[in-house]
Amino acid sequence: EERGEWGDPRTDAAAREVIAKYAPYDNLPYCFSQDGGAFEPAASTTGVASPLPPLLICAARNDPRVPCSQALRYVNRARRRSTPPGVGGDAATGPLLLHVQSAA
Repeated sequence: EERGEWGDPRTDAAAREVIAKYAPYDNLPYCFSQDGGAFEPAASTTGVASPLPPLLICAARNDPRVPCSQALRYVNRARRRSTPPGVGGDAATGPLLLHVQSAA
């Protein structure tokens, strides 16, 4: 039981804030504004307007701890947040690669 170490985010607001800072899915930065222009540093959710580095996301099809769908959601959000509207591909970032291990 890790609640003794991290706190219970369901009942403790301070523990919820600390744990939220570690959530990779929720902390992906926006590299572009909604109208397609680059964010100024003050407008970015992280305070830094910079492209994402090249990413290799690994998942295992039979991992009981993290469903493979979570890795797919992460890659999808990273692509959406790093590519300006109307532009295809990985325009504002390095490549985003997803490796799924099919046998455990």
